[in-house]
Amino acid sequence: MTLINIAKIMSLISLLFIPAVAQAEDPPADSQSAVFREDFNDEFLSDKWDVRNENLDTMIVEGGMLQFVTEVPAKGLFDPNNFVTYHADLPKNYEVEVRVLLTQMEGECEYWTNAPMVGLLLFQDAKNGISLVAGHSTNRCGSSADAVTFSKFKNGEWQPGFSVNIGRQTEGREVLLRLVRQKFKYYAYYNADGKKWLKLGEFSELRPKYSRIGLFALKGAASTHEGMEKVDWFEIRELK
Repeated sequence: MTLINIAKIMSLISLLFIPAVAQAEDPPADSQSAVFREDFNDEFLSDKWDVRNENLDTMIVEGGMLQFVTEVPAKGLFDPNNFVTYHADLPKNYEVEVRVLLTQMEGECEYWTNAPMVGLLLFQDAKNGISLVAGHSTNRCGSSADAVTFSKFKNGEWQPGFSVNIGRQTEGREVLLRLVRQKFKYYAYYNADGKKWLKLGEFSELRPKYSRIGLFALKGAASTHEGMEKVDWFEIRELK
């Protein structure tokens, strides 16, 4: 798939996203036990990580953060460059939480899908996955908002997703993202003010085949300015 085709596809899929009316709701309160946590305090990734489609020129661990220079994915939206994956098996029921920091996007009139974004990706293959990301505006023009988006790609086709604007675009905005797998559903939550968790949406999946969870950042079009998106920490907890 060429970069031009990717940009065209990403411009079209914004029509599938449902503007979410997020409601305050605490994530599931089942008993939890930590499975893995990464604070990115070393100069290199730990041996718990694999990197797909590695490009050392656009990823670094520095200052206690995993940092990406966003680029257009060469192998497709759900198999991005520098896809940092946790390489052990996931529990049956779990939650994954991550803290990300957004850069301020330069330029105007970009679909959110073309603008820089960063977050979580549950991966099966290049045609199947679920992502929960923080990025920039869901509007075409006249808006400078940051946003959180929950999307699903199944058998190479986009499913209706969820997206919500979380405020004016802010340099270094901190966003907590939480993806929960419980029984037959995946739930997405976010926290944009450090106080209140909001539920964004949910997807059903009776027989999930997603084999890996990981971190990624990208932009959707070569014409979009690159950003430096950052991940502060990442944690997996088993729900019992």
